[in-house]
Amino acid sequence: MGFAPTTAMRIHRLHGISAYSHLIETDEALFLIDSGAPGHGRTILRAIAEIGRRPDELRLAIVTHGHADHFGGIAEIQSLADFPVATHPAHAETIGTGAILISPGFSPVMRLYELFARVALPGANLTGAHHVISVADGERLDCFGLAGRIVYTPGHSDGDISVVLDDGSAFVGDTVQGRRIPGVTAPGLPGMGLDPDAIVESWRTLLAVGVTTIYPAHGSVISAEELRPVLDRATARQAWSRNGIRS
Repeated sequence: MGFAPTTAMRIHRLHGISAYSHLIETDEALFLIDSGAPGHGRTILRAIAEIGRRPDELRLAIVTHGHADHFGGIAEIQSLADFPVATHPAHAETIGTGAILISPGFSPVMRLYELFARVALPGANLTGAHHVISVADGERLDCFGLAGRIVYTPGHSDGDISVVLDDGSAFVGDTVQGRRIPGVTAPGLPGMGLDPDAIVESWRTLLAVGVTTIYPAHGSVISAEELRPVLDRATARQAWSRNGIRS
């Protein structure tokens, strides 16, 4: 049995050790986008209490991809509430078993971070989520009571999804890096990933479906208009590269 989606909602941005999670509140239910690293579940539960709601009002959690800083807090919340956890099919087993998945670094500094993560994360004893379900590109979320859809946005990993609501809000995980370093005024690529060209193509997809406000897991909230010139520059660099011209 489905639920009638509502348009009245409030978005709560919850800062974690390494990534933001987003709690969407409607009059009828709560929805969670990503759950942060292990331990962040307590922050989410505290936020739910602070807005006068209950964990059992969580109707759906969506994990944008299967990295530990995006699903590590789910088990803490599911100890108090039963709700499905939706993700891309490629990452459903990772999230369900608490496995370790790491994308390679794009730069020398981030490759050092990647090496550190490969050594440190296996000792984190991640707890997997239960009731993990797979969602497909374009799948609507109205049956859960959320007016929006899933958009496949690969490049950071092979299983990146974004949640695009009908009001133009988009929760993009690591597909877009928001401003997070003083002096850096523009959004950009994440520091780690599988294919930067695929990430740029995912930016193009997001803008094509009418996104207006982008909620990254890392860095500040940005507008589509802030991303557009960054996409234009990245597209130009791709064209130069294809033609053997260095930027």
